[in-house]
Amino acid sequence: MEKYLVWKPGWQSTHWLLTCTMMAGLIFIASVGNSLAKDTLEEHQANKTRQKTPASENVQFVSTNWGVNCQPQANSKKLACVLSQSILMAKTRQVFVSVSIHAAPAKANSAPYMATVRLPHGLALASGIQFQIDKQRPGRLTVYTSSPQGVFARVGVINKLLSSLKKGKQLKIIFQGRNGRKFTMSMSLRGFTAGFEKLK
Repeated sequence: MEKYLVWKPGWQSTHWLLTCTMMAGLIFIASVGNSLAKDTLEEHQANKTRQKTPASENVQFVSTNWGVNCQPQANSKKLACVLSQSILMAKTRQVFVSVSIHAAPAKANSAPYMATVRLPHGLALASGIQFQIDKQRPGRLTVYTSSPQGVFARVGVINKLLSSLKKGKQLKIIFQGRNGRKFTMSMSLRGFTAGFEKLK
């Protein structure tokens, strides 16, 4: 008759199995904790860069001058140039609103240039975003995307709008915060024409 050996765990084996199970559990918890800590840190860093509409009406703003910045393009000898002006929060020097004029994408056949406006988060988008040159009739901007840096809206710069920008004295960006506060951010158009010539 064949005999079979039957393993009967003693207290030493049971203790060893419990120790291994506890160590595996601790390693898993530590791994999950590190992952959560990393996600929390990344979210915190993103929130630090996210500019919102200020609740206080005492916030002071300052404007930069129109300036042109050019960068090389991939697979092209031509430079990609952008004409822009920014409105900064005086205390923090963070960009609150910026307007950038640049060549329109190849697929955009309606206008040779595009005006892109960067705005803070916390807008009442249903109220719309407008731009106005001097006392002309306000135009409407179309919101097309957002990122941790802000909300982005744009409008095609057709010849009539370009002529108004060159002849005008002041550009206003008008929008409303979710708290009901209305913002009218004014930019001088001095230097716009000279800067635009560098885009050609």
